[in-house]
Amino acid sequence: MSTTLWKPRDNDRHLDEYTQISRDKFNLNPEQALAILEYHEHDFNDACNDLQHYVPFEVEVWTDEDKALFNQAFKSHGKNLSAIKKLFFPRKSFGCVVSYYYLWSSKENKDDFKLKMPVSFIV
Repeated sequence: MSTTLWKPRDNDRHLDEYTQISRDKFNLNPEQALAILEYHEHDFNDACNDLQHYVPFEVEVWTDEDKALFNQAFKSHGKNLSAIKKLFFPRKSFGCVVSYYYLWSSKENKDDFKLKMPVSFIV
């Protein structure tokens, strides 16, 4: 006995065209394009017309070396993220450095919080 997980329909051709347009013209990744299509209840025309209103979200990868370098840079430059970006991460966008700082600082605060809390309160 087998279960059908996907049954191609006539509009699969439209789906391919839609994802190609979203990628080539608007630089959206497939997940973003499909989320917009889902929002428009699978209406390809409405979704295509709405693609221009979305800004692609790109996540830059931070390697272990980048993370270690950020830790060192923060120790020497503090919250001066402009200097950290300019001196240590010239190829990353300033927004990327700021985003990583907030992710990093919230992680650091959680670790500090866990150290201060009694063991029974740590989840």
